[in-house]
Amino acid sequence: PSPVPPPTRDGNQVAFKFNWGDGTQSTWTSYVVSGSSASKSHSWSTKGTYYVKVKAKDTYNAESGWSAGRPITIRAVVLEVDPPSLDFGEVGKGSTKTITFRAYNAGGGTLSGTISANRNWVTINPTSFEGNDNTISVTVRTEGLTESHTPYTGTITVTSNGGTKTLEVSVIVIPTGAVAYPNPFCLARHTYLTFWGTGVPYAKIRIFTLAGELVKTLDERYGASEVSWDGRNEKGDKLARGIYVYVLKNFTGKIAIIK
Repeated sequence: PSPVPPPTRDGNQVAFKFNWGDGTQSTWTSYVVSGSSASKSHSWSTKGTYYVKVKAKDTYNAESGWSAGRPITIRAVVLEVDPPSLDFGEVGKGSTKTITFRAYNAGGGTLSGTISANRNWVTINPTSFEGNDNTISVTVRTEGLTESHTPYTGTITVTSNGGTKTLEVSVIVIPTGAVAYPNPFCLARHTYLTFWGTGVPYAKIRIFTLAGELVKTLDERYGASEVSWDGRNEKGDKLARGIYVYVLKNFTGKIAIIK
């Protein structure tokens, strides 16, 4: 702040001192030409209204009295994050996916802080920030994780001068291409065989005998990563036991059908 100082008694060079209204004062500024302004910076430790005063002195050390106080209202720094959690959905084994979130200041002052994760498959960029609206990138890497229908979860912690926030991270790791389970498929014990993986959404899955005869085509129309089959051919008859080949997009695999 640079309130207008009271006039000095002598000299054409003046320096200023500020009373910050919180029990502290600045040091004297450098001398400037009388009628000019000078400034000092200050950080208040708590929110509230403070009355800042200023005095001046000339090169003969003749000092003025304190000026009338000018109010300054300090608002607290308040950390908020958006969104409050990060759901990465399904990610293929060996792949990466990145989502961003905002760490922003819902109060006054300047927000600064650091970010960390409690899982080694989560990468954060940047890991520190200073500013009132920050975009943070979070990447999950699945090469070290096993395919599972159960989500992997972790926690991101944002620690700042405006408080601390945590965000839950979740990801389901699915096979690259497609796998079939249970495999082998037992006609007597199992009701459905399921194809699961990144290649399944919107795919046509064709099932052939080893001789190349097409016995069934499955059509996934809804963007799901799984599609199930009852082990019957296009006529509705159960397939004979044996080895069959399934083909979708650029991926092939084998299934065994047993009685």
